[in-house]
Amino acid sequence: MEFGNAVGPPWNGTDWHQPMYDRIVNRTGCSASPDTLQCLREVPYGTIYNNANEGLEWSAAVDGTFFEEYPQISYSERGLAKIPILLGTNTDEECIAQLITSKRWVINREEATQLLTYHANDPALECPYGWGNVTWPKLGLMYKRYASMAGDLTMRGPRRLLAQTLARYEKQVYSYRWDVAALNTSSTIGVGYFAEIPLFFSNPAQDIT
Repeated sequence: MEFGNAVGPPWNGTDWHQPMYDRIVNRTGCSASPDTLQCLREVPYGTIYNNANEGLEWSAAVDGTFFEEYPQISYSERGLAKIPILLGTNTDEECIAQLITSKRWVINREEATQLLTYHANDPALECPYGWGNVTWPKLGLMYKRYASMAGDLTMRGPRRLLAQTLARYEKQVYSYRWDVAALNTSSTIGVGYFAEIPLFFSNPAQDIT
């Protein structure tokens, strides 16, 4: 796995995606059709293009058929493919807007309270790591603390879970932390999301996407 983990983006049930689908159906004029999916298939490309953007929300859905269960539950209850694996994350993966502002990572008050105990309100200890007491007030007084919590929840925790689970069955399990900043920027905070991609794909100049 080039980066991340098998839990990956938020896995939700079909109840999460249904409202997004309904909004697209309404915007494209298909709400009165007896077969809304077929109607969408027949809508002109330009209409779909202008109306189907729901942001970075189209992740896998646990529908009980194609995906029977959430990955983190499958690890422990249903098993997984016992194969060699290389997986990792970047040091400051979570210092991006998608992770620290997303409404997709739903936790309850008890879980949030528990997470807070793992992260003291000390900027020198939080993401981006190694920047000391530097803060960005315009991003919020708790930016560094919350970014670290988001990283544990979405990237580091799931990566470690997969690596530790596979290591019970497979010797060739390698988990890494990428700590090299993007080469063509001086404005990015920390070693964030996507920093490793150009080098992994032999394009350090980052002149292609």
